[in-house]
Amino acid sequence: MKQRVTALPKRMKLVGGTDKVKIVLDATVLQQPVTGVARAMLGLYTACAALLPDLRVVALHRKALRCNLPDRIGSRRLAPYLPAVLWRHLAIPAYTSLKRADVIHFPWNGGVTWVPRPTLVVLTLHDVIPAALPCLYFQTEQEEENYRKRVQRNLDLADLVITDSECSKRDILAHFRLKRDPVVVYMANLLLTRSLDGIAKPLTSQGYFLYVGGYERRKGLESLVRAYRALHAARKIGIPLVLVGEPQHVSDALKATISAAKSEGSIIERGYVTDHELACLLQNARALIYPSLHEGFGYPPLEAMAQGCPVITTRVSSMPEICGEAALYVAPGDSEGLASAILEMDRNAELRLKLSHMGRERAALFTWEKSAKKYLETLEDIRPRNAVAGSADSPRM
Repeated sequence: MKQRVTALPKRMKLVGGTDKVKIVLDATVLQQPVTGVARAMLGLYTACAALLPDLRVVALHRKALRCNLPDRIGSRRLAPYLPAVLWRHLAIPAYTSLKRADVIHFPWNGGVTWVPRPTLVVLTLHDVIPAALPCLYFQTEQEEENYRKRVQRNLDLADLVITDSECSKRDILAHFRLKRDPVVVYMANLLLTRSLDGIAKPLTSQGYFLYVGGYERRKGLESLVRAYRALHAARKIGIPLVLVGEPQHVSDALKATISAAKSEGSIIERGYVTDHELACLLQNARALIYPSLHEGFGYPPLEAMAQGCPVITTRVSSMPEICGEAALYVAPGDSEGLASAILEMDRNAELRLKLSHMGRERAALFTWEKSAKKYLETLEDIRPRNAVAGSADSPRM
């Protein structure tokens, strides 16, 4: 059941006695093609602005942005002539101090730099999966140590850490030291949920399964492609698997497997697609298949459920936390179990209808309004304490 969100206080206690909340947002992530991290940032602050009319958010960036900002979020391109490192360590602190910002938010897993007090430093750490699954990310102990030191430096500079799920919170606390426990602020769906017929033509008249996400090893894409290719070759399934996402971090083995599957007709690669195209693909798919080994949140399953698209995923990390009972689960790395789940979903229309209905209900529990309310209330609770702690202008080290 969707809960009603109560109103926030009309005024928050603010730096300098002003009645307008001033947040500086490190918008570096918007200088790249928009991904889940960027959409999460935009969704959160759009909802924050709707809840708090006095909110003033400025998205600070060095390069041109790759997307339009919501009406209530301002933009400032600052010192584009500076190298990236100097921009981060000089331009951000100078602007934050000059504008007497209440909050500086680093929303994309890192990049935190020192800023003068009493500005509250917020870090969104979506996950620490490399620490949880080091064998997939590091070739040497030195590489792992460097990663852990980099994350710890960011955490040491932050007054407040936001993360996406209870799973991510447990991972962060298990591997790093924090001043206070991370606060879980769930993400929510940003794709349109109305009918999008006519925006994008169906890929095939028979239908298709869909994968949305990255190509790195933890996503389980290599085992998915192998399993799907085998089902198609055995003529147990006659519709293709469509891959959506930027083909980055692709191993030679996966590249060769996908190439062979494409030539056989079992795989279609679409690459990066617009939000409208993605919504249409989800609405028309037989199901989303998301066999990830570990997720801090798992945006594609939530987006799929919101569109009424059934979901096949793994019962690990945050997936059960997000999907509840509205998904068909398989064990991570179980190729036979994954193949069986695909066949069951393909042949059982009643199951697809049931999961479609349950998925819409589950996705409705995650709203940006609730997330924004929790975020703003957390800022209201922590900022006064931070201002007192910084009254002597003690540096953050």
